[in-house]
Amino acid sequence: MKKFCISVCLSLLCMKGLAATKPVILYSDPYQYVTALSANGKWACGTLNDGTGSLVAFVWNLESNELKSLGTGTIAYGISNNGVVVGSYPDSEASTNGAEVTSAGYWSDGKWHHLELPNGLKYTNSDASSIANCISPDGRFIGGSIYSATGLYSPVIWDNGKFARDLSGGYAGSVYAVTDDGSKAGGWTYTKESGSTRITVMWDEEGNRHFLTDNISHGSPYFAIQKFSTDGNIALYEQGLYDFTTGKTTTISAINPDFWGFVLYDFSDSLSVVGYEQTADGAQFPVIYKDGKTQKLEDYLIAKGVDFAADGMIAPRIDSEGQYNLMIARSVSKNDSVFAFTFVDNNQNLRSAVVKLNQNCSNPEPVAVQGAMLEGLSTAKITWKAPLLNSENIKGYNVYRNGEKVNTSLLTTAEYYDANLAVGAYQYYVTAEYNDGQVSAASTSVTVNVEADGANAPYALSARMKNAENVLLTWNRPQSNLPTKQYYAAEDEVSGFGGGSNSFESAIRYSKSEMQMYKDYKISAVKFVPRTKISGWDINIYKDQELVYTQHVDQELIYGQENTVTLTNPVSVPQDGDVYIAVKATVPSSLNSSDVIGIIYEKCVSGYSDMVRLVTEKEFYSLNEASQSSMGITFPVTWAIGATFMADDMTSDIDNVANYNVYRNDEKVGTSETTNFLNESVPAGDYTYAVEAVYENGSVSEKTALDFTAVTNKAAYKAVNDVAVSNGGDATTAVFNWPVPVDNDETVIEYCGKNPSPGAIASESTNYGYMALTNYSGDKLLSFGNYDVKAVRFYPTADADFTVIIRKDGEEIVNQYVENYKLNEWTTVTLDEPFVIDENSSYDLIIDCFDVTPNEAPLALDGETPFTGIANMYSLDEGATFSSTGYVGNWMMGLIATDPNASELPVEGYDVRVDGVKANEQTLTEPTFTYAFGEGADMNATHKVNVDVYYSVAGKVEGGAVFFTLAAAAGIGENVINDIKITRDGDSYIRVEGDGVLGVDLYSVNGTLVSSTDTNVVNISGVQGGVYVLKAKTANGVKNFKVRVSK
Repeated sequence: MKKFCISVCLSLLCMKGLAATKPVILYSDPYQYVTALSANGKWACGTLNDGTGSLVAFVWNLESNELKSLGTGTIAYGISNNGVVVGSYPDSEASTNGAEVTSAGYWSDGKWHHLELPNGLKYTNSDASSIANCISPDGRFIGGSIYSATGLYSPVIWDNGKFARDLSGGYAGSVYAVTDDGSKAGGWTYTKESGSTRITVMWDEEGNRHFLTDNISHGSPYFAIQKFSTDGNIALYEQGLYDFTTGKTTTISAINPDFWGFVLYDFSDSLSVVGYEQTADGAQFPVIYKDGKTQKLEDYLIAKGVDFAADGMIAPRIDSEGQYNLMIARSVSKNDSVFAFTFVDNNQNLRSAVVKLNQNCSNPEPVAVQGAMLEGLSTAKITWKAPLLNSENIKGYNVYRNGEKVNTSLLTTAEYYDANLAVGAYQYYVTAEYNDGQVSAASTSVTVNVEADGANAPYALSARMKNAENVLLTWNRPQSNLPTKQYYAAEDEVSGFGGGSNSFESAIRYSKSEMQMYKDYKISAVKFVPRTKISGWDINIYKDQELVYTQHVDQELIYGQENTVTLTNPVSVPQDGDVYIAVKATVPSSLNSSDVIGIIYEKCVSGYSDMVRLVTEKEFYSLNEASQSSMGITFPVTWAIGATFMADDMTSDIDNVANYNVYRNDEKVGTSETTNFLNESVPAGDYTYAVEAVYENGSVSEKTALDFTAVTNKAAYKAVNDVAVSNGGDATTAVFNWPVPVDNDETVIEYCGKNPSPGAIASESTNYGYMALTNYSGDKLLSFGNYDVKAVRFYPTADADFTVIIRKDGEEIVNQYVENYKLNEWTTVTLDEPFVIDENSSYDLIIDCFDVTPNEAPLALDGETPFTGIANMYSLDEGATFSSTGYVGNWMMGLIATDPNASELPVEGYDVRVDGVKANEQTLTEPTFTYAFGEGADMNATHKVNVDVYYSVAGKVEGGAVFFTLAAAAGIGENVINDIKITRDGDSYIRVEGDGVLGVDLYSVNGTLVSSTDTNVVNISGVQGGVYVLKAKTANGVKNFKVRVSK
């Protein structure tokens, strides 16, 4: 998945005659469009849309001129005074099956958060979901729309992330603005009179609709309340400013009476309104309405001292509607000092600009102040950036802790380490001293919490039902309690990175000044996340670009998880240079992979968390910066690499866990010495499970908790479907034997739902066939390690020649033709070659559909949100490449896994029915029964037998029917097709081995007979390379095989 981040350019424009203030222009990259400013003018948000279809939201700190991308597939529409963004994002909580669907959310604290949907509403596809359009300045109320369970596009309000009100009243609509107190919401709605055209509306706190005009019959796509004033008394809508206290509208008119388009977007508390105008000739420019007059925003800002020509960034106009190619004004701060608009740059790219008026240029304060506690130390690290103006005249900085200056001499770098702190909370701010003696005001403050050393808790706790009534818990070992340097968190989602067949080295970097805080420490271990088996791995440690330590990784690795490599000789932390912790991946030339080593998107510290080099290159460089430089797009990533530091008085024994305590609803239910626990005989219901680590040194971690709903698995109480029929000593007596039912935790590992929907139809050129693939790896196999896969299942919907193919880590381990199937129901295929699941491996289940009934779909999809790239893949080139179908749905197929350590079920007895009639007088307690049909019974008549089982918990479970004849039971007239084996005999022949082969026919994929023989050897000397259908004829039937001829 491609991710982006954003770079910016800065223009500092002097305003003549004013020594203390200057306007500032901030520029975005091309195709980044600001959609909103925060009311206080400190933040902006928007979306990158470069025409590729990959939308990327961003948040822009206008105090520090820092922009951050918010992930692929995200859109930003509104932002609060504290930088909370609202919009839509790929949300796995909003779908019925856990796949990502675009839904309403808010971005805060570095990640997107789900906005609650009413009444447990979930979506099955991304075309019917939800969106958040606006947020109140204080960040409490969010407005937008959801598709309801009935499909109505409903205007809604959220309160602190929780669903609060549906304002629809039976009519579609959307909320575009909401007041701080939530008493008013504005936007558009349909009415009975307007049909499907939009009418401007305000909803009050009770949900009543108030229309701003008398005309509610004829609407427009542009009709809506756009914004409210801070006090909520005035609203901006298509005609102008509406005053709720007077019921009057201040009409705002375009500059040109014969305008083609005129749209208003935002207004300030002094009633300045911004938008854009388009003339009849097609010329477009931003406008501002102020003091009763509409004028071009360009003219207004030039009068305020803005010099649009200073940077040569903005293209000149070629028409007569101004000097510069400004396009649309989207937002203005409530105090009239910050404006956001789009423009055309000199390369004819659209982008956004933000103008900030009246900015302090004499002694502005430092910006972007951040604070954090260094890992393992009682030290606070404080960093900041120089202000946007007059930074060249800064003499130095001072740092204050709880109001007291802590540095003894003026700081000339933008960082400070405050060491030897006691446990507690500390507030820091920074000031700047200038060469002319002026001192800035205090920066915004930041709080650093210095905490006592504690034992780390387990993480990634998960639960599932196992067997009939048991709950299986699994978790990860705690992170090291030793100081660990890394740029990611344990709970972050890890993706993969690879350079095809290139060998490369990934590294994280730490500055010399930070490493000097660890002068008495040694690097004792390095961890990373390998994702693919390659030729080899090496741990390398560098001081600047000088290699100071290397160690080959010779331990067994667990792929897809963190692996810790203990250094044979711990390395003293270098003190005279930046430190690089690197992992070298030696990739075989035969491998072409983009999934070699773990990486985390969106947490990039460019130049530190993302260092890389090919082994043929001399120096490390930032992957993010290189991507931006070479391709014009950023790649904001962090390597899943960390390093453990240890002082001489420390020992790795601090990480030794003695056992884990497991709790259910705060009551201890057991302990475990491994990272899993089976809570047996759990009644159905809702529970909170928690796990804590108990260390050998006596320390006990905090609990990691998980809410889980236990549901009795009635399917574990299996029916008897496998009844063996044999002769009982005379020809008319049958003996029935069956296996005792056991609970082997049979689980279908699948992504699909339960309800089939029409699948994909291929073209005539491929004989209407294709390969359908679902991949199973990582979390999908969690807790199924060492389970047996003896069968798979799929849902055929048209006649075809089906073949089951399974690949493990790319290597084929199963290739089995499907002899029997039934259309429009689940078909279970028992594997001739079962396999055992390795949790560290990746498995592809492929159903090859060949010679499909024309114009029909051979396989069903489930009609739910697709797990794109995982459960909806297909191939038209015999598996050489796979792509997503583009359909709504996942392939209905799955692996049937069973626990080899089966447990007994509480069986009370059995009944046997022969031809529908109960045959035993007393309930059977053993899994066998003998039945005499009597003298003269027809040996070739077809009979059926069912064995019903009685469980002490589930009661009676009826068995499936098994059909037989007495002749077959006696071993007379067996009708089976002998096992067939296909082998290549040199370059010219295919040999079909097996008893009773009468002949072989070879057909092309379009059904043309290519070669035929009455023996078991078919000549292929004149056959071109490709895929063919081989039909082996025996006295008892025909077997079909798909074969590939290579020449």
